[in-house]
Amino acid sequence: MYLGQEILLASPVSVVRKLFELSFTGNFWQSVGFSFVHIVTGFLLAMFLGIFLAVLAYWSKTVEILIAPVIAVVKSTPVASFIILCLIWIPSRNLSVFISFLMVLPYFLSACRLSLGMCWKAGVAAEVIGVPSGSIGEKLYNAKIYLNTPDLFAWTIVIIVISFVFEKCFLGIVSRVVYMIEHK
Repeated sequence: MYLGQEILLASPVSVVRKLFELSFTGNFWQSVGFSFVHIVTGFLLAMFLGIFLAVLAYWSKTVEILIAPVIAVVKSTPVASFIILCLIWIPSRNLSVFISFLMVLPYFLSACRLSLGMCWKAGVAAEVIGVPSGSIGEKLYNAKIYLNTPDLFAWTIVIIVISFVFEKCFLGIVSRVVYMIEHK
């Protein structure tokens, strides 16, 4: 504030102003939609595969033994390593789907809530590194390149809000399904 520069830390007022400005542009909603679809797709694929593998592992000790090391490797490998490696094989436009899937699969088996948060963190990190056009990750990358701190904070708030709302909606649906199954 003393220097009158917001490169190091943007004021809350400028972040809210920027968020308000962004919300009235079509480009903002296209980026939110792009990232939402890709990251949620990765999450849902991991969820369904996680359920399928859990059922198989329950029925077969062999499947459980075969899955365990793969899950351990995915859980312990840094997200950035997966992203960089996957950039060789997967177009950056689809990278957030695959990385979200990879990061959710092992965590879904232990907790949906953790995997939802990890999914958004990993998916957007993949977008920042892969820089697919029209994604939230691209917006964060550009904010970093141009030292646009209000944009950085505004997009970070968008990610947090989308993640929070999606988590609440998804877990609400899961809770209702579990309740219906238990009370049949």
